[in-house]
Formats: sequence, C-alpha cells, structure tokens
Amino acid sequence: MRSLTVAIALIILMVSVSLAQAQSSASSPAAKMASEEEVNQLRAEVAAQRQTIEELKALVEKLAGAQTRAEANTTPQVRPVSDAAVEANVAP
Repeated sequence: MRSLTVAIALIILMVSVSLAQAQSSASSPAAKMASEEEVNQLRAEVAAQRQTIEELKALVEKLAGAQTRAEANTTPQVRPVSDAAVEANVAP
C-alpha cells in the first residue's frame, strides 16, 4: 500500500512538471510578442505624455506672463487700519 502511494505521488509529480514545462515552452513566443507590443504601446504613451507636458509648459508660461502684466498694470489698494476704523464708525 505504501509503495502504491509513493508511485502515485511520483506520477503526479512527473505529470505536473511535464505540464509546467510544456506551458512555459508554449507560452514563450506569445510572451515575447506581447512584450514587444507592450513596449511599442508604452513608447507611444510616453510620446503623447511628452507632448502634453510641452503644451502644459507653454500654457503655464502664457498664464505667468499674463499674471505678470496684470500685476504691473494694477496698483494694490492699501489703506491704513485707522482709515478702516473711521469708516466703520461713520457708517450708520
């Protein structure tokens, strides 16, 4: 009985090893093709991201220039605190 259990265990082990080797050798070409496709897809995504980054940089520069021009054209409205207190007391 013991030898029968050992024999069955060995057969199961050999079959599982054979199946694992068959799957790895069969999936190698497909895995290689998939990785090349993934690389090409990732390269396209990176190129699109770089273009978006350049567009965003240009937009930030434009907005920063507009902000600088707007700040140069306006004078800040600064009033002393004492003036604000007087207006508060005068208001009905």
